[in-house]
Amino acid sequence: MNVKDIKCETRELIVKTEKAHVIDTMLIPVLLFRQTVEFINRNEKAITHAGGYVFFAELGHSLRGEPYLEKNYVRKVFREYVRAAKLDEVYDQSDESYGRTPRRLHRLTT
Repeated sequence: MNVKDIKCETRELIVKTEKAHVIDTMLIPVLLFRQTVEFINRNEKAITHAGGYVFFAELGHSLRGEPYLEKNYVRKVFREYVRAAKLDEVYDQSDESYGRTPRRLHRLTT
């Protein structure tokens, strides 16, 4: 997530999906928006260094050259928190691929 994906005037998050090539917006709840703005203000230098990415890699804690967190790492941690919060809701199964095992579709996903 990049700071340029947050529309501060309307409290919206612009969501782009790589697979479906769809752009959508999501209204950010007031409390979460305030917390997000506070986080960005507190970490402005690191976020700027990471090219605007809010999920930046801490200097000295990553072996990767990029200043932002790798997508698969963020997905893994997100799934862990969703499970811990008991929000892991499955709403359907995909049957999009012939000859493959159907996979569960989760309400909250990355």
